[in-house]
Amino acid sequence: MVLVHYRHDDAHPAQLLGLILEQATETLRCPVSQFKAYGLDNRLSPYLGPVREDEQGLLQWIHVQELLSEPVRELLYPVPPIDLELLEDAP
Repeated sequence: MVLVHYRHDDAHPAQLLGLILEQATETLRCPVSQFKAYGLDNRLSPYLGPVREDEQGLLQWIHVQELLSEPVRELLYPVPPIDLELLEDAP
């Protein structure tokens, strides 16, 4: 699992979003210049970005801000935010 800063747009503050990374065994930092256009435009997956190829295979850049659909985003990050103190007092 990795925590990322999720910000849908500039009007809202960044919030933490937990992602499960299947088959991930390590983290890697590499320059943006190492990523190349994927060559496919999948409108159903706007979060898929350019790819980087190395001796271990392909890595794909994920546009975090595009991961959540509007209904999911509204459920996870309601406006105004839920008051956590109210949840603690609930039975």
